[in-house]
Amino acid sequence: MTTTEVAEQINLGRRSTYERLERLVDHGRLETKKVGGNGRVWWQPVAEQRQATTEPNTSDDQFQSLIDATEEYAIFMLDPEGHVQTWNSGAEQIKGYAADEIVGKHFSTFYTDDDRAAGNPEANLREAAQHGAVEDEGWRVRADGSTFWATVTISAIRDDAGTLEGYTKVTRDMTDQREYERRLEAQTERLKRQRDELETELDDIFERISDGFYALDDDLRFRYLNEQAMETLGVDESAVSADIRDEVFLTDPFEDALHEALETQEPVLFEDYYEPANGWFYNAIYPSETGLSVYFREITQEVQRERELTRFKRAVEATGHAIYMTDPEGEITYVNPAFEEITGYTAEEAVGETPSILQSGKHTDDYYETLWETVGSGDVWEEEIVDRRQDGALYYAEQTIAPVTDDNGEIDRFVAVQNDITERKERKRQLSTLIDNVPGMVYRCRNEPNWPMEFVSDACRDITGYKAETIESGDVSWGKDVMIQENHERLTEDIQEAVANGESFSVTYQIKTADDEVRWVRSSGRGVFDDEANFVDIEGIIADITEQKERERELERRANQQQIVADLGQFALETDDLDELMDRASCQVADVLENEYCKVLDLDPAAEELLLRQGVGWHDGIVGEATVSSIEADSQAAYTLANDHPIVVENLETETRFSGPELLTSHDVRSGISTIIGPFDEPWGILGTHDTERREYSEEDVSFVQSIANILAEAIERHQYQQRLEQLVDDLEASNERLEQFAYAASHDLQEPLRMVSSYLQLLERRYGDGFDEDAEEFVAFAVDGADRMREMIDGLLQYSRIETAGDPLEPTDLDTILDEVITDLQLRIEESDADITSESLPRVEGDASQLRQVFQNLLDNAIEYSGDEPPCVHISAEKASGEWIISVHDEGVGIDPGDADRVFEVFNRLHTREEYDGTGIGLALCERIVERHGGEIWVESDPGEGATFSFTLADA
Repeated sequence: MTTTEVAEQINLGRRSTYERLERLVDHGRLETKKVGGNGRVWWQPVAEQRQATTEPNTSDDQFQSLIDATEEYAIFMLDPEGHVQTWNSGAEQIKGYAADEIVGKHFSTFYTDDDRAAGNPEANLREAAQHGAVEDEGWRVRADGSTFWATVTISAIRDDAGTLEGYTKVTRDMTDQREYERRLEAQTERLKRQRDELETELDDIFERISDGFYALDDDLRFRYLNEQAMETLGVDESAVSADIRDEVFLTDPFEDALHEALETQEPVLFEDYYEPANGWFYNAIYPSETGLSVYFREITQEVQRERELTRFKRAVEATGHAIYMTDPEGEITYVNPAFEEITGYTAEEAVGETPSILQSGKHTDDYYETLWETVGSGDVWEEEIVDRRQDGALYYAEQTIAPVTDDNGEIDRFVAVQNDITERKERKRQLSTLIDNVPGMVYRCRNEPNWPMEFVSDACRDITGYKAETIESGDVSWGKDVMIQENHERLTEDIQEAVANGESFSVTYQIKTADDEVRWVRSSGRGVFDDEANFVDIEGIIADITEQKERERELERRANQQQIVADLGQFALETDDLDELMDRASCQVADVLENEYCKVLDLDPAAEELLLRQGVGWHDGIVGEATVSSIEADSQAAYTLANDHPIVVENLETETRFSGPELLTSHDVRSGISTIIGPFDEPWGILGTHDTERREYSEEDVSFVQSIANILAEAIERHQYQQRLEQLVDDLEASNERLEQFAYAASHDLQEPLRMVSSYLQLLERRYGDGFDEDAEEFVAFAVDGADRMREMIDGLLQYSRIETAGDPLEPTDLDTILDEVITDLQLRIEESDADITSESLPRVEGDASQLRQVFQNLLDNAIEYSGDEPPCVHISAEKASGEWIISVHDEGVGIDPGDADRVFEVFNRLHTREEYDGTGIGLALCERIVERHGGEIWVESDPGEGATFSFTLADA
């Protein structure tokens, strides 16, 4: 319609009408264009287009949100019964209580008398405990008795087991906002009425406006087409009076709409796709007395834009970023669902407010002033911001605010997008704390070949020599440039296997630093998975364990040294071949210390030189031949002999104490350790080990060499002692043999004169006995008795001397059989003494049966002899210990003083007079000699009056 037509319809002047129409165009309610020189037509956009112009122009960027918090909130905790446990500054400001005034009191203190009477405080707690949280609003009472309108959220706190631990209570003073909302609602209602009135008026005025126009009669024949209609439909003026169905391609919906308008005499408005024009059109069909008036306008771009807007709106509604839009004055006109979720404000609560409802107090007024100056000048504002949720909780966000301009370049609205980064901030804070405290480099890398690093901590430089950004940028590849490649395949397999099993991993490998230094590191970490459970990243800690590895290697080396010392010491005890021992010692010392040479020098004091007796690494043919001086000043050997401690040489070329003998210099020796074998004042020789490289030796290395030298010294001393001992044994055996021969000869030769004495005494007694007086008879009796005792002693001595020479070979022998034979031989004596002889089962042993019979007979005879006044009671037992048998003969006789326990085994040594007990004093000596011949020992355990136990050991058969 033209301006004049509108003015007539609303009964206003043309200028007033024009101004009102211009304002409607500015608000998107109308569209207009100039026609001719000064004319202008106006029309109303289709309903869908009009709606589209009011939709927010939002972005589909993806963001997240932070929890909103503000200092304007009272936040405190209650115990399960509702008593105040904590109190923040916001609570003190809003409610007027100091912490010491309110903590411990029941939270119903803040409710009005009516609320307390109605049980509202307790009801709120029950509902929070049942549902997890409860929201409430109403009048609350301050400390001074004044009231304020408050919004309250009470949330239950439960432990992992679900046990109620208390509540959190968040209160906000909403008195001013409540008054503002009341006024705003009244204003909104007034504006709504005005809008409805204006829309009704506009619908009446512009219900027929469209770009293309044609008229049809009742038979659907063209009566009129304007130029736009002819161009769009592809006809000319000749189509007038023709049936539209014959001239134009009609879709079924379009033809149905024409008939509907004719039949109902009501306007039909619809959108339709017109294929010949390849576009969408808005069609308005108005019935009249003469037929139909059809107005249409192409809306292809609008439809496409509307579809795009629909898709865009769905994206905006689905995004996790908080999006809100304001008018140029900063009043919020739209918020998306993510805004509601992140901030806690519903769309109804936020729309009409300003973004200041989110202010946290963490930013200055200058900050917000700069923000609005930036966006107000047409620039985009991008900054991290700390905002506050409706419940008072703070949240961090990455915020982008962009101005949106109209066709005239004027700012029409502002669009803000917030990405909640609270969790990221917390993770970053935790990560920062972790990074500051962990002993190593924190990292995150992609699960790809060569492990591209997305993040490394500053400790990277301490470990690798590279800056963190150099690794993160990929200028230096961790997998290619830092890791030593030979570790790569094994580590990849180990990590993949651990992550596949749901486990963390810990692997060690070597790296090469920026200074080409090889170091050991340990990487401990875990796999990171995306939402589709794909193993995408690795995160963990890499620690430098080079020193630990060196300590471990040193400990292994030390343990190896100790093991070598132990093994060589054992070998030294087992071998009699000193040269074999020296050769093995030389090889092992050189191998453990990784030296080229080792030598054992044998000192010849008379020749003042040392012989290279054994060694390893030396030129062929010189071991056993080469000698070094033991007195020359430039000889390391001479210097070693002159000191009572090992001599360590790190660099022979710079050595000032000696220049080194030809043996060392001819083999390019540069370093080594040498020490004396044997005591300093009487050395046997020198143990030395050397290398062709400059070396630093640890105290443990020196101690190791000294320990080997000590083993050699002990072996040499033991060998020399063994030689002396063997010579002594040979001498003793020769002496014993001579003594045995002498004893045998002496006892044998004494037998004959002793028999003569005894014979003539007996002959004298038979022939002249009747003439002897009493004294003479006594003297003869003494002489005969002395001769008999002399014969017994000589027999015993003869037996004693023939233990070794006259014995039978040792062979398996049954002691039970021997004991039975002895008891049989002593049967008469046993019966006369009424002796009680008992025995356990005795074993088979290696022994000489006749000699062991002698041992049992002597021990049993003594047990009966020295039984005292009571009948003898003797028990024989056997016990196995350490692979041999202990045979014991226990009696209950007179016993022996412990001080005489050794003396009883001496030859001809008696503890009693002949008047008390008979005997020669050689029986126990014979037992000891027999047991020793069998490789055992014999002893007695006794106390006077307590009996005695004689025990001896024999080898098991």
